[in-house]
Amino acid sequence: MSESIRIENVTICYPHLFEKHAAPGTTNAKYSAEFILDPIRNQESCAAVSEAFKRVAIAAGKADNLPYMKSPLKNGNQLNEEALSKGRKARPELEDKMVIRAGDANYAPSVVSARMQPIGEAQRDQVFGGCIVNAFIDLFY
Repeated sequence: MSESIRIENVTICYPHLFEKHAAPGTTNAKYSAEFILDPIRNQESCAAVSEAFKRVAIAAGKADNLPYMKSPLKNGNQLNEEALSKGRKARPELEDKMVIRAGDANYAPSVVSARMQPIGEAQRDQVFGGCIVNAFIDLFY
């Protein structure tokens, strides 16, 4: 079971949309991006992610485990605390924000402009960390 959701007016970070990237210390290369949501300005998108997560888990027969499952929506303050506890730097852009990370090892995402025109390899500099974007994300179990 999967469900596509749209998140609007969110900040994209670390966009690896045109070529696969492996995180430092790993060999698991994938297309990926991180989206930062303001819990007040993006309240509808945060709610949509949470509700879709519940629906997907229930459809997969995991309703009993729902209280123990990790949500795809992460608290930025908690992510910073975890980073500091592991000896890494906190990321000030995550303070008082929510974060969702998306990635796929096999399929590159479709990337389009505000005019719904495909953005290809030649125009890849139009999408960079810090851009405000709308995104479709597939949640699955």
